[in-house]
Amino acid sequence: MDEFCLCIIDNSTSAEAEDQQVSLIWAGCLIAERSAAASLLATTMYIPVRFEHFSEQQKVEMYINFLISRQKQHNEPHGETIRGLKTAFEFIQANKKRKGKNQEQIVILKKMEKVIEQGFTAYMDYYRKYLDAKKLTALLPLITTNKEGEKEKPLDVWHVPDNNNLENGQRIVTMFSDIITAHDRLLLFRAETIKRHTNMLQLSDRPVSVEQGNNPVLCDPLFDLPELISLTTQQLQIVRNDLSSTAWKLMEVLCDLNRALENISFTENNFSAIAGLYKEKTHTLKTEVQKAVEENIYLNRMKTETGTEVTYRLRAGMSTFHTVLYIYREQNIIDLSAEAYLKEAVSAKVDLNGTRLFLFLETETINF
Repeated sequence: MDEFCLCIIDNSTSAEAEDQQVSLIWAGCLIAERSAAASLLATTMYIPVRFEHFSEQQKVEMYINFLISRQKQHNEPHGETIRGLKTAFEFIQANKKRKGKNQEQIVILKKMEKVIEQGFTAYMDYYRKYLDAKKLTALLPLITTNKEGEKEKPLDVWHVPDNNNLENGQRIVTMFSDIITAHDRLLLFRAETIKRHTNMLQLSDRPVSVEQGNNPVLCDPLFDLPELISLTTQQLQIVRNDLSSTAWKLMEVLCDLNRALENISFTENNFSAIAGLYKEKTHTLKTEVQKAVEENIYLNRMKTETGTEVTYRLRAGMSTFHTVLYIYREQNIIDLSAEAYLKEAVSAKVDLNGTRLFLFLETETINF
């Protein structure tokens, strides 16, 4: 089996959704050897980590686009700054490598370089402050930078291409069809997304009955995690190491289940067989993971300064490939056209009515 990976794809932009995305990214870093997050929030993490690996022109374009966006969305007056950056960069490009510069030109060149440098500093300061506020700074050292020759790190962050032209539409179809059908890729959602767009059925020994056409999902709790986002980078790495023999093993088993379940049609007649196979593979490991979590010194620090106890419950969900595509469409990650092309691409690899296992994370806050 290839190296497994948790995949988080969520473009929701509300404050509540972003806070939940933070929990998803933290959970992914803890419970899986590798995870990948694609969202506007993940892109925010991408910029300070990989900024130094872009060309000077790319950096200037990124900063100017950022200022234009702030100007449009928040009515901030950045016109003069943008013009100054463009002027400075054009002067640098025209004169930096030119031979025979006089003293005045050298002085102006240094001033223009300082303008660019100050702009980049302001740009990075904004993202660092934002990530500090979102409690994501501790994860930055875990992100793959894509630097040539660098060893791959536990977390990859990227963004889903906008489905606004033919080329991007084709990229989305290829990307999603690969992720959705890969046995070694586990999809991780916010619980609110699953609850809003599906009919959740608790997996149990007794028979269940569902109505046709309402996207039923068989659900089962895997294990609980305490509050995560107060850990330091070093503590996170220690916890990852402690959970590597249990949680990572459970993730591998779930990936293997994906392979076995895709050939079983997700119908009421097969629910007992699906539940039996799932329980057989996961029962012992679920207990082992929960024990490892409860015995970890850092994960036992559940009480926060605000006097609350936060619990994250990771659940397994099982439904059809149709349902997975429906969830992504309802989140506006793909549109109707992309969904139609995706169904065609996915059906060439698997039965769309076959069973797909995925994960979702619930958050519960208890005041005391």
